[in-house]
Amino acid sequence: MDENENDSKLKIAIIDDHEICRVGLKIILNNYEGFVVVAEAADGEMAIKVIEKSKPNIVLMDISLPYLDGISATRKIKEKHPDIKIIMFTSRESEQDLFAALSAGADGYCRKESAGAVIINAIKSVADGAVWLDPLVANLVLSAYTHQPEPVRHNEPNLPKEKCRENSLSVRELEVLKLVVEGLSNQEIANKLFLSLETVKTHMRRIMDKLVVSDRTQAAVKAMRNGLV
Repeated sequence: MDENENDSKLKIAIIDDHEICRVGLKIILNNYEGFVVVAEAADGEMAIKVIEKSKPNIVLMDISLPYLDGISATRKIKEKHPDIKIIMFTSRESEQDLFAALSAGADGYCRKESAGAVIINAIKSVADGAVWLDPLVANLVLSAYTHQPEPVRHNEPNLPKEKCRENSLSVRELEVLKLVVEGLSNQEIANKLFLSLETVKTHMRRIMDKLVVSDRTQAAVKAMRNGLV
């Protein structure tokens, strides 16, 4: 194929430890007129290397990868190449994985069970600057927004984020909230911050009270939406 022709296509990297998955995706994407697969990798560490070399526009990234998981790899890639769009491509649908991926900078979340046309649509949407979530996964986000009352401002001007933080969450509560967004369980947060499990639970109750939410998933969504972490 002519090199100049490839230059006009969206360059895609496929990161997955299952060869059959990479092969199938490569066939689907290379058969689409506007795409070309320029790199593949089977683990998170190799993903960083091949992406550095090939400079793709879009990365399809599995979450469950050896050596370095997909979420950690996404965070590292985004830190160095924020313009590269990353779609988590996974069979996992947990709230923890979803919010950890979004917190790491993922631009989309697509299930491996999706039809080829859905995958192509996800890539095109993310390339256009949208955040794309698989419809089934999107329900997790929508449910997290449900019944979240917003504070009444009474014509009060918008306060800067720093002031909102100062008036609501303590430094320790922000530390706990950040780890919640990263997908850690209460026990994992306790271990990381050298706290007891009961202390973490107390912090979580206070965080949810201050953010006016009813569970940790809603807290994670609100934290990302309001730029608290």
